[in-house]
This record gives sequence, C-alpha cells and structure tokens, in this order.
Amino acid sequence: MTPQKLLNEYLADHDLRQASAKTYSAAIKSLEKHFGKCTEVESIDRRAILAWRNKVVDGGLSKRSWNTYSNHLRTIWGYGIEYGILSDSIANPFKKTTLIPPKRPSKIIGGDAIKSARRWLTSLVAEEESTGARAKITPAWFWLATFEIFYYTGIRLNALLCIRLKDIDWTKKLIYVNAETEKTHRGFCIPIMKGLEPHIERIVTAARNMGFRDEDQLFNVNRFSIHYRSKTMNIHQIEDMFKKLTHAFGIRMTPHRFRHTLATDLMRQPERNIHLTKALLNHSNIATTMSYIEVDYEHMRAVLDERSLHQGAIRFERREDPSRPESSQPKALPQQVDSSRQNPSDSVEDSTNVAKEKTGDLSEIKVSSAHELFLALPKQKRPRKYPLEQISTLTTGLSHELGWDGPGTLWADLGIPPCSPSEDSFDSGALMEQASPLSAAGSYRWT
Repeated sequence: MTPQKLLNEYLADHDLRQASAKTYSAAIKSLEKHFGKCTEVESIDRRAILAWRNKVVDGGLSKRSWNTYSNHLRTIWGYGIEYGILSDSIANPFKKTTLIPPKRPSKIIGGDAIKSARRWLTSLVAEEESTGARAKITPAWFWLATFEIFYYTGIRLNALLCIRLKDIDWTKKLIYVNAETEKTHRGFCIPIMKGLEPHIERIVTAARNMGFRDEDQLFNVNRFSIHYRSKTMNIHQIEDMFKKLTHAFGIRMTPHRFRHTLATDLMRQPERNIHLTKALLNHSNIATTMSYIEVDYEHMRAVLDERSLHQGAIRFERREDPSRPESSQPKALPQQVDSSRQNPSDSVEDSTNVAKEKTGDLSEIKVSSAHELFLALPKQKRPRKYPLEQISTLTTGLSHELGWDGPGTLWADLGIPPCSPSEDSFDSGALMEQASPLSAAGSYRWT
C-alpha cells in the first residue's frame, strides 16, 4: 500500500470540500518527496517520521506548517488502521509528533486602518462616477461592497464566492450560506445590517438589471466590468484586491483577518456574548471562537484596578471633570487692621459710629428673622456648601475667623458693632433680631 493509494481510499470514504482535499494531497506529496512515491506505508515508522520532521524544520519549514502535515497524515493513517486497510499490529507513526509553534502575531486590523481603506475606496467610487475613468481598483463600487461584507459579517472567503442571487432574502434581510460551501458543513444565516444594506441593495439591483439568474454567482466581478475575462470569480481576484489595500496602507488586510477583528470587537462589547460570536462565525467548537479573540489589555487593566480599589490596595483618586465649568471662588475678605497696633477703645468707637449710620434707630425698624430671610430667597440663590479647598486656613470655627464669605460671616456685614469686653453678658441673639433687613439680606453674597 503506497501513500497515494491510502489517500485515495480515505477521500473515497469521505465527502470533503475541494479545499480540504487539496490540503490532504499536499501532505501526501510532501511525504512522497522525502520517502519516495513507491514507499510502502507499513515500512514508515515513528523514528523515520521524527527524522523527516527535524530535516524539514531545520530547512526552514515553520512549526505550524509541520503540524498541519502531521495532523492530516495522522488522520489518514488512523483511518487505514481502523478499517483494516493497514495491519493492526503497527502503531500510528504520526501520533504525538507535533511541535509547539510560537505565538502568532495579532491578526486584528486596527480601526484607523479600516477607516482609511473605506475612505479610499469611497473616493475611488466618486472618481469613477464623476470622470468615467478606470480607478486603481475597478469597479470601485463592487470592491467597496466586497470590503464592507467582510467587515460587517466576517464571512469566509469561499462562502462569499458561493453566494447566489437567490441566497439574498431582502424581505427578512438575511443572507443564506449553503452548507456545502462551509468548512463546518453547516448552513447558517447572516443578518444584513444597516451599514451593509446600501451595498447589498446596489449589487442585487445591478445583478437583476444585467439579467442574473437565481443560481448565478452574485459576487462576480467579471460580469460587472469589461476589464475582466473570466466567467466566475475566484479566490485570487479577491486576494489581489486586498493586496492592493495592504500595499496602499502598509497594514496587512485579508478576509480572514476581518473574522478575527469581528470576534475581538464583539467580545469587547458590554454583553460579551460568546455564543452570538460563535454563531456569526459559524464555528462548530467554541474553543475555536476563543482562539480568534485577542486579549484586550485596556479592559484587563480596568478590571485589575477595580479589584485593587475594592480590596483597599489603592485609594480612590480625585479627578476634576474638564467638561464642568470652574466653580466661582468666594469673595476675598477685607483686610483687617492688626489689633495689636490699634487702640481697642478707638476700634469700638469707630465701629459703633458706622453701625449707627447704617441702622439708625433699631427700635423703629421691624425686621424679619434669619430663617424668614432664607426662605424668601429663590432656590437657585440659596447658599451652597463650600468645598474644603476654599477654606484658607484651619481656624477655631468662630464666625469672625472663618475663611469664606458666606451668610453671617462677619458682624460688620450685619451692621452690628462688635461687643466690647464689658458687654460679654449681652445676648447677641437680640441684636440679630434687630438688624436692618437690607443689611441682613446683603450679607448673603454668594454666586
């Protein structure tokens, strides 16, 4: 039994996609290149496989490519042993022959790169429509629609090429993907989002105007432009378009990278619905979906900070909101004369004279209480609590030492002279009830 005959037995027993069959054939050809086409399968043992692995890896083959060969060949050999094509006495020589590959670089396409590519394609559409000349990527409107469907849906490249005109359900706004074209052999539906609607509508309208049948390939650039001669659109035409985008912006863009980008973006949303992401990408195993998702270090940092705050490892930081207007500062207090340099009797006499000029005869004036004055003010003008930052210095808490200019800050604001040492027993509350209404109202000087 030669390796090629064993492969033919396996392919005859399995219904594989054309792309999958090519991968198995490539693994067998690599094996035959090293061992020869006429080599008997039973003569290949584990030591020979390990020697082959070391040779090709040292020769430049990546570990990930070797793992692809090893996994497919192990499947073929396992099939032969299970169904009696190969002797039961031999062990599968490819068992546990894979290598640990290095971590792949990020496959995420940055948001700025996507916006730049979209603007460029949109400008090419406007250029073609205004001048009628052929753009660098033509027809630009078709390639813009192709770009957007990869961005919005993360559809596989082969699935896009197999979409037919009848697979677009415009009533339900769904795209039906046939199971025969899918890697997982499962059909599914893709919703048409608002951003994708105008592009799908344009390509469907153009296809109907050109007489497309329901079974015809919808995304077929060869029928929308005279500059192409092929009958059906193939993978290479789409890859060539993305190569031009990569060359234009210096960032690699491929349809498969849009799948990774979509998976990561969906898992950054507050819902983080892994099952929705798995269904949209049509994965059969949720572990595959998880491998598509890149680590969000910003979210990781926020979660760790929240944990530290909750456990008291770090303190809350006071941050100012730049969007809010700056609060008005309280008015500065009038400069006070140093009491040590002034005669106390002169100070009392001057204050008494000033108070008499402002209040006149207090016995003839009917005044309101402080509570009534406060209630008479509009709500928007009522005093607010002053923040601690606006207190100038630490004081004893007495009204004449307070560092802010709120209601009743100074006796002079109320038109009341300060008490002399001989008047310590005088009730200051009586003076408050006799203060002038105008003077009392004027003491509420806040903004």
